[in-house]
Amino acid sequence: MISEKLQKAAKEEADLRSTAFVFKTDRIGNYKVWSLTPRLVLILSLTDNPLMTGKPMDIFGVGEFLHIIMVDKKPSAHELTVEITMLPREELEKLVQDIDDYLELSFHDLTGSEDEVRPVNRDYCSVASIIDLLANEYGWEDEYILDLPYRRIAQYIRAIARRKEPGVLFANPIYDKAMAEFLKELNPHLYKKV
Repeated sequence: MISEKLQKAAKEEADLRSTAFVFKTDRIGNYKVWSLTPRLVLILSLTDNPLMTGKPMDIFGVGEFLHIIMVDKKPSAHELTVEITMLPREELEKLVQDIDDYLELSFHDLTGSEDEVRPVNRDYCSVASIIDLLANEYGWEDEYILDLPYRRIAQYIRAIARRKEPGVLFANPIYDKAMAEFLKELNPHLYKKV
């Protein structure tokens, strides 16, 4: 019998994959934002935004990040940063958590295992790999690909991989986490700390 948690995780993952083709916008707190695309990631990286570079986070980085991905560019980046500065601590923490969730979901199906270490290619921009794959596979222009949400790109990459290698296995982060917890509950003796 499959646990309810596993069924819920499988449904959540399926829903995430389906909605990738329905919506081009998301919400972070009270802000309507574009789904994360390669173009937005490039802009955020070029502005040296802490959320993309791994540098220590500050309030200006949060404001800049939101302003870049917002559908409506009002308020200005400065006004938005002031607005965020005025938030009570709990609301600010919730906003930062919402941003973290947004990023995690944006790259949901593009991540490997946590133990996987990928070499950084310094010969060309990482977005070039995505453009190369999709342009060669489907004949799409780079401008079109740059504005595709990462959640859609992940589905195309999986479809291409499955077509080329029918037996390929994919990580399913939400389901895999639920399965690990389920197995831990079934076999607690195997997971005791020594």
